[in-house]
Amino acid sequence: MWDLGSNTFAQVGVHDAPVKTAHFITAPNYSCLMTGSWDKRLRFWDTRQPQPILNLDLPERIYCADVHYPLALVGTAGRQIFVYNLENGPTQFNQLESPLKFQVSVSRNLLSFK
Repeated sequence: MWDLGSNTFAQVGVHDAPVKTAHFITAPNYSCLMTGSWDKRLRFWDTRQPQPILNLDLPERIYCADVHYPLALVGTAGRQIFVYNLENGPTQFNQLESPLKFQVSVSRNLLSFK
């Protein structure tokens, strides 16, 4: 992570395979960094700690993700799309199979709540 104020770099954490997604989450009661990797893990980090605050194992490699609070979408190699509710910490809200013929490579969370 690059701190623009001090012009320094800091490693937040590591995965066992390449990281495909990284998103900052700013919720009313917490903030964190969400990363998804080809190691099939979705991790949530407090950037001040070297260990993840939450580690979610998924059935396939993570290829894409998007966050629009209070939801996060995660697309995997098996054409699966996982939806997480981020209120009060991440919990799985839904799991869908993509209607597309090939794996999902880009996702956008365009849901709006009123």
